[in-house]
Amino acid sequence: MTIIGAAPPTWNMQEILVHVAARHNFTPQEVRGDVLNKKLTAARHEAMWTMRQVTWPDGKARYSYPQIGTFFKRDHTTVMSACKRHAERANK
Repeated sequence: MTIIGAAPPTWNMQEILVHVAARHNFTPQEVRGDVLNKKLTAARHEAMWTMRQVTWPDGKARYSYPQIGTFFKRDHTTVMSACKRHAERANK
């Protein structure tokens, strides 16, 4: 199963991380880590963006930027930037 638009609505952050990491041939620890190389950063951005796409039935995001930032041990503004960059790459 691949994530094209959004993760299934029942997935939690760890499940999304595991799926995206496997899709990019990384471990979840590598994706959550501090290494900054292009492929790993793209996988990290995809994971963050995918977490934002999981919604409640009313359409609101299930995970906030601060929640995702805490999960990745990063500031919420980093998550906002990552989501924006992933969306831009996906639309090319």
